[in-house]
Amino acid sequence: AIGGHLSVRNPDAVLYVSQHPAFTEGTVAEEVALYAAGPAGCHVDEATIHNALAAVNAAHLSRRALVDASPGELRRVAVARALARIAVDPSVELALFDEPTAHLDPGSAQAVRQELARLGGSVAVVVATHDQLLAAMLGGDGYSAAPPGEILSAPDAAGSGAPALAHAASGESHSARAPSHAEPGEEGAAARFRWRHLRHLPLRSPRFAAGVFVSALATLSAAALAGISGWLIVWASAQPPILYLLTLIVGVRAFGIGRSVLRYSERLLTHDAVFRWAAELRVKLWDSLGSSVVHWGRLTRSGGALGTLVADVDELRDAVPRVVVPIPSALLSYGTVLLTVFLLVPEAVAVVLVLGLLALVLLPVLVLAAQRRASAAAAVHRVWLAERATTLFAAAPQLAANGVGGVQAARFSAADAAVAKPLRRLAWADGLGQGLVSLLTSVAAVAAALAAIASGVDPRAAAVAALLMLALAEPLGQYIEAVSALPALAALMNRTLPLLDAPATVHPQVENAGAQKPVNDLAVHGITARYPDAVRPVFTGLSGGVQRGKWWSVSGPSGSGKSTLLAVLLGFLQPAAGSYQLNGTPASAGTLGRIAWCPQDAYLFNSTLRANLSLARPAATPPGDAELLAAVNTVGLGPWLAELPLGLDTRVGPGGHHLSGGQRTRVSVARTLVAGADVVLLDEPTAHLGGDESRALIRDLQQSLSGAAVVLVTHDAELAQHADSHLTLGEGARQTVGAGA
Repeated sequence: AIGGHLSVRNPDAVLYVSQHPAFTEGTVAEEVALYAAGPAGCHVDEATIHNALAAVNAAHLSRRALVDASPGELRRVAVARALARIAVDPSVELALFDEPTAHLDPGSAQAVRQELARLGGSVAVVVATHDQLLAAMLGGDGYSAAPPGEILSAPDAAGSGAPALAHAASGESHSARAPSHAEPGEEGAAARFRWRHLRHLPLRSPRFAAGVFVSALATLSAAALAGISGWLIVWASAQPPILYLLTLIVGVRAFGIGRSVLRYSERLLTHDAVFRWAAELRVKLWDSLGSSVVHWGRLTRSGGALGTLVADVDELRDAVPRVVVPIPSALLSYGTVLLTVFLLVPEAVAVVLVLGLLALVLLPVLVLAAQRRASAAAAVHRVWLAERATTLFAAAPQLAANGVGGVQAARFSAADAAVAKPLRRLAWADGLGQGLVSLLTSVAAVAAALAAIASGVDPRAAAVAALLMLALAEPLGQYIEAVSALPALAALMNRTLPLLDAPATVHPQVENAGAQKPVNDLAVHGITARYPDAVRPVFTGLSGGVQRGKWWSVSGPSGSGKSTLLAVLLGFLQPAAGSYQLNGTPASAGTLGRIAWCPQDAYLFNSTLRANLSLARPAATPPGDAELLAAVNTVGLGPWLAELPLGLDTRVGPGGHHLSGGQRTRVSVARTLVAGADVVLLDEPTAHLGGDESRALIRDLQQSLSGAAVVLVTHDAELAQHADSHLTLGEGARQTVGAGA
């Protein structure tokens, strides 16, 4: 139970930096500006944004897309947006920071410590941290634990006011903000159709081709029904023998029933083909996103994978049959009607040709001009809604805690309402197209009948010609709708299908590893790592390695290439130069499969603890409970697990929301242990743990991983030096022997 109360005069005067910060904007500058503006949404100048970022060694990130930032960079952005808010809003009373120096290199961590220490003169500061240096700096400035029931506050200091951000290092400003988010739909409106993307559509699917053919037969059945009905009605007026009429009556029934059956069959075939294609497309997109580091930001961004694999594909799936099926069906129907009129009433052929010119050429141009790509805007807006709503829901607690939830809700509502205008334009254009089709076919029917009567042809043929013109209203109306949806299809194709063309960076053997061989040693010799389309390599000439039973630590400032090195070791990024060897031979299918990775922010699914731990092993060889319990005990979660009523069946919540930051870290490490790999890559496994906890965890891991080769990426100098060998990245990268050697 929680009791007591918090004495804060104004809830909007509180800001909060979470242990796991969430972000909603496109660029770093936009994110900082959002939080700095506060509930009032006041103007924030570029200098304030630059100073806040520079204060935490992040001025160079101003134009960076948030999806491309590392965990350490995101941590600095989260602190910077709080500093900018304090600098802009003098009414801020309380600042809450949860592990503000986690994932940071020593230089950046010290910059954050200094900034938090400077806040004592302007706001009350509460910091939850395992960083002993940060705790000492704050304690040395007069911070102390508050008595029960009282708010923790900072002592007054001379020169109170906005914190000093002006000390930021001078240099070229990178604070020019990227353009704000465009109105939903503008992205799609600017897309250009590329013919090479057609190869990704289900045009070669036998089911889809059969659906198009059956659709044409359905429209022809409707036209034949109208034509035979006209012949029957006119001939019946002459009262011929009933036997003459029975054939036509049977034809009317056959084409009437056939039209419905064929339309149902067309829907069945095309939907079956499109749903199969959409499922295959999702798998291909997932493989493409996972096989290229170019797209890893989209996978890790909140709502990014959802928008791509669900919303984008759903919209594309719906657009394909609406565009592709009616166009050939209408053209086949028109051609058949033209041939029939030519055979029955040659004098009315000119009417059919004029109708075709107007309905198939001029009218689509008019409709496209009237809607002005509103269909593309509407389609992309629906995708934007799914992605944006997911992002905002994920960040809602932090937005509310910082008083900008209302601002974001208002922006979202305004952006959603903005699409009403193109939607009205689209509805007006579609209505215009359908109305003109009805008008043109009606006029054509009268013109064809008059031409037939004037030429003295059989009245039955004249009726057929007139009714065939009216029958063209259905396929031509569908044709206009399909043409109107072409911009939407092109926009969705250009938004989604280029992802399939990204250069693969993952080693081709990783995903198809067969029989695996034990790995005894890992080594890189003079490797150079470069991302696709990057101007410069991340690092060059890097060498080092580790054998089973040994630890190799890697450290360096943010951006020096630690994560890139892990990507190379995992086979996710092939070296541009040099060699990467396992067991003294180039990395291959049989050896890359023996590597396990524990990332900085491992994702925990909204499932049980058992299910999350079991992900480390193939479904064919699941781990037993004894193995899972051993891994949990190794990472220090044994006592915690023993107190849980459901034990391993306890649900961890979405993203591990029911766990603390330290518990999430330990669970992710335990999952890595369950893999039983020969090579284990640990990326900041102690980021959310205290000093004693970190050392205890590493000692336990050294025992449990005594038979594995371990690569430890860490900013903790003490942990790094206790490895058997140590690599320092950055300028003058060097390999040294650690204290553990």
